[in-house]
Amino acid sequence: MTKRRLNPVDLVLILIVVFAVLFIGEKFLPATTSAPTSSAHPMKIVFLSQPVPVWIHLASHVSVGAPVSAILGGTAYPLGTVAGVSKMPAQISAPNSAGQLTASVDPLSDQIQVTIDVQASGGTTSAYVVNNNPVYLGQQMVVELGAVQLTGYVEAVTP
Repeated sequence: MTKRRLNPVDLVLILIVVFAVLFIGEKFLPATTSAPTSSAHPMKIVFLSQPVPVWIHLASHVSVGAPVSAILGGTAYPLGTVAGVSKMPAQISAPNSAGQLTASVDPLSDQIQVTIDVQASGGTTSAYVVNNNPVYLGQQMVVELGAVQLTGYVEAVTP
């Protein structure tokens, strides 16, 4: 009787099968959500979208009280609920006659400002934490507001 030895091809095939099982398991297992930490308290996050063309009326499709999810790393996490929505002219940097960049208003674009009610903790000397996910000023994120998805950044966090 001969002993069978593990060769490098067998090892690679075993690793591929293990990673495939892990990948499929992660995709099909239900997402677990953890409760906010006990020190969490009500706060408001002000989210400002990237410029949106004026002829696209996204702000009218966002309703107060709608659930908000933040997409971080390709996964949607519950963030809070919509407290308010407003549309404002888009602020951009544009060159002046001397070629220097100056702040200007884009007449063809608007920005959507969304105020979100959240349960958050931290924030004094560290990032705010919402549902075990860090949120900090200036953070770029994608948010889902019902049927609307916006890309932008966190403009403010207020207690």
